[in-house]
Amino acid sequence: MACVPEFQHQPVETRNLSDTIREATGVDVGPFFEQWILKPGRKRKPEDEQDLLQRLIGMAQDRPMIAVGALIGAIFLAIRNPALTAVVVKAFLDPKPRPSKKA
Repeated sequence: MACVPEFQHQPVETRNLSDTIREATGVDVGPFFEQWILKPGRKRKPEDEQDLLQRLIGMAQDRPMIAVGALIGAIFLAIRNPALTAVVVKAFLDPKPRPSKKA
C-alpha cells in the first residue's frame, strides 16, 4: 500500500489527512472535516457545503487516481483510529440529534 512517507509506520490524526488532501488536490477540506468529523452532533448540509461537495465530486471525476489515493488514506485512517471511526459512524447513524448544552 502506498503512503505518505512522512506518516509511514506511525499513527496519524484527522488534520494530517486534511492537510495531505489539500496539498495533493488544492481543495481545502478543513471546513468539511471541522463540521462533519471534529464537532459533535448531527449536522445538516448548508448551501455552501453543496459547493464543496460538488468540487470534491468533480475532482474525483477529473483526477480519479488522486481520489483513489484520498480514499485509501481515509480507509487507512479509519483502520488506525477505530475510536474515531466509531464516533463518525455513530454520528451518521444516530437517528436523533443531540441536545445542545446551554451554559
